[in-house]
Amino acid sequence: MSQEIVRQDEKKPESYRDRVPVLSPPVDIFENEQEILLLADVPGVKEDGLSITLEKNELTLHAKREMEEEPGSVLARDFHEGDYYRSFMVPQGIDGEKVEAELKDGVLHVHLPKSDGLRPRKIQVKAG
Repeated sequence: MSQEIVRQDEKKPESYRDRVPVLSPPVDIFENEQEILLLADVPGVKEDGLSITLEKNELTLHAKREMEEEPGSVLARDFHEGDYYRSFMVPQGIDGEKVEAELKDGVLHVHLPKSDGLRPRKIQVKAG
């Protein structure tokens, strides 16, 4: 049995230099009685370049970083165009309808509020 090799359109192979690097942003996670707070460092990202999804128990962050600084500036010299991507498994009991995010000075703040059932409560003890 012979196999025929079909020749595709000859295209230039993708160059490594043509691809946009994907970086895993550094993240700090804090928890208190009310919420889990996630802080992700995403310098060079604008609000319209952010995508945050919470599906089932997986939180996914995807951000596009496009450099518009003048050549020779500190930002253009130290940072390159690229994407950020990171995903996390979040515990059950997060109120997905109330998740909020804000971007301040290159730091993404994601607030994951706990549902009432997950929050600690004080139990009154009755003497008998």
